[in-house]
Amino acid sequence: MLRRDDGAALVLLERLGPRLPGGIACLGVHQLTPELAPELADECIRRVFFVDARDARGEPDGALFELSPVAFQGPAAVSGHRLSPGMLLGYLQLFRRDLPPAWLLTLPGRDFGYGAGLSEQTRRAVDEALGRLPAWLEDPERLKDLL
Repeated sequence: MLRRDDGAALVLLERLGPRLPGGIACLGVHQLTPELAPELADECIRRVFFVDARDARGEPDGALFELSPVAFQGPAAVSGHRLSPGMLLGYLQLFRRDLPPAWLLTLPGRDFGYGAGLSEQTRRAVDEALGRLPAWLEDPERLKDLL
């Protein structure tokens, strides 16, 4: 982690790994890029869950959003080779007609400066998500428990 709280999703993934039920695959990346769309195109993928930190000064909790694809507008629409989860789903439509349901869990972040380690608020949010995510991964009907 080079940008402190921006690494919250990677910390969550690292800690979640040993607790994952069988048949669940996780991919930790520093940013979303168009090259990830073919990886998500596998028909075996039945749902997608993105996790990211966001600046939460003044907003103490994370949030969960159901995602829809953002219309694909060609490679020129990508600035800096970086995509939002919705844009990645838009790219995915080029490879797969029936998109899996997708959600974005945002974790609150306060410190995005250079350095290692999470702020206390973000560490608590990671701990809370770690307690809830395994149940959802086994049974997506429990997703409402995250809301």
